Amino acid sequence: MAPLARAETRVAIERLLDRTSDIRINEREHGPANDRRYQYVPTYILRGLTELHLEFTPA
Repeated sequence: MAPLARAETRVAIERLLDRTSDIRINEREHGPANDRRYQYVPTYILRGLTELHLEFTPA
């Protein structure tokens, strides 16, 4: 089952990238480029973001 999920994820990401010309971090939510603010999941095992707000420009 895991190989299928990996293949599906790869295809989905490729399709997303094919359909966008620009992907950027939302400055309203995360601050300007020189002063980004992120919240992380409170764990010692993994440093994962709780949220990531992005903006897309269609291709």
